[in-house]
Amino acid sequence: MSQVIMQRRSGREAGLAGAAGLVRKADEVRPGASGTGAPTAGRAHAAGQTVVLGALAALAVLVAAALVGGAATPTALADPGPLTRWGVLIARAAYDLAAIGTLGVLLVSVVLLPRSDGGYGSDGARLVRAVSWWAGAWSVTALVTTLLTLSKVAALPVPAVLAPDVLPLVLDLEQTRSLLASAWLAALVAIGARVTRSPAGGVLLLLTALGALVLPLLNGHAGHGDSPVVTATSLALHVAGAAAWVGGLAALVVYLRRSGTSLAVTLPRYSRVALVCFVVVGASGLVTGWAYLSTIDQLWTSAYGQLLLGKTVALAALGVFGHRHRSRTITAAASGRPRAFVRLAAAELILMACAAALAAALSQTAPPADLTHSASASPSTVVTQTVR
Repeated sequence: MSQVIMQRRSGREAGLAGAAGLVRKADEVRPGASGTGAPTAGRAHAAGQTVVLGALAALAVLVAAALVGGAATPTALADPGPLTRWGVLIARAAYDLAAIGTLGVLLVSVVLLPRSDGGYGSDGARLVRAVSWWAGAWSVTALVTTLLTLSKVAALPVPAVLAPDVLPLVLDLEQTRSLLASAWLAALVAIGARVTRSPAGGVLLLLTALGALVLPLLNGHAGHGDSPVVTATSLALHVAGAAAWVGGLAALVVYLRRSGTSLAVTLPRYSRVALVCFVVVGASGLVTGWAYLSTIDQLWTSAYGQLLLGKTVALAALGVFGHRHRSRTITAAASGRPRAFVRLAAAELILMACAAALAAALSQTAPPADLTHSASASPSTVVTQTVR
């Protein structure tokens, strides 16, 4: 009798062991289980889809805004050609995105990430190295934008701008000269990110990047508004705040979405910075927009005002995203559940890319307030007379 009982027990134990083995095998092949590489591939595929969708949406907004604002419309007197008209828009958008990426990654790595023994932690060092790629792209796009800007201002095709008697004019125009300075500063940031090892060096890189970002903005805006200093200052604050806001979020999603501890610590810090940036961008945008408009009705009667309204709507929508983060996703990420934050942030970044494309088109659109300024020789007139 005892032998029969022992045999039954052994049979049940063998059956349980077999069932456990089947469960383990099922776990190994189930989609999303750890150790198979399937989740990584799935996340990479989703990230790729987000990038493609964001690029297509931003391109569509850029084209639509250029058509509405007339930034790509050929002029009656002198037209440099479609390559310059559309190329300067695309190059400027790429320039802005590279600058935003550089500043955002520096902000997260130098300011927001926790330190390790007074230096960078593993995530901080990884982000500082990534800055070199962003800043390198920034420098290249600045050079391309410089050539296309000279082509547009001189009303000459790109090959003609490369002629020995025309190319030196990039040093005579404040607009192109400031872009060249931005390119050199961005190149210094790219090189410095490769060699710096201390947080103090990172702070220096961050200040250099801010200088490269703001320098081209101060040119060409001093003649707008009754208080040119206030207008230039508000524009610099507007762009710097937007770059820190957008670039910081992009850095968190791209580089820290899988670093649970770093993301949980950095995300609340970024949220406070983002709230300040939101207020700065809104207030400075109001001051800058009013300086470019003579009357309130130009908001809906002029192409510049219509694009400005589009940016205002995008800012309000981004404020809703921020409230959603602060009320739900940040708490979830701090509890080890970052998926909700990553998903919402991905959608937010797509909207931010569209807003950046709108801003790029707006920067190439003539404001209606220009009509009220005193007549003077424009840069294109000066360059054309010099060439001829």
